[in-house]
Amino acid sequence: DENDVSKALQLNGSELDGNIISIRKMLKEPKRRHMCCNNLNFDVSAKKLETFFMDNGISVSNANIVYNRETGASRGFGFINVSDENDVSKALQLNGSEQMKMMSAKL
Repeated sequence: DENDVSKALQLNGSELDGNIISIRKMLKEPKRRHMCCNNLNFDVSAKKLETFFMDNGISVSNANIVYNRETGASRGFGFINVSDENDVSKALQLNGSEQMKMMSAKL
């Protein structure tokens, strides 16, 4: 509802748990290209995650690992953005594969 959108936009720059939040209106419905990768080994880097998918024929525009703010240790999960919509289904086909097991990961 546009009224709710307007209210949400008014919160731009507000503080939430000590952080200043940024709120922007999206112009179009985004394509589902953002994927969560769970159960990663704690030594998997963003580069290793990106390379893993690219080596399996999946174009990755961005990869990142989520780290504990206080300790700097990996939390065992991360995210990838794939460049092409068709690569989403390719990535999901890797779920449970031997390649994924070697990374101790699942989508």
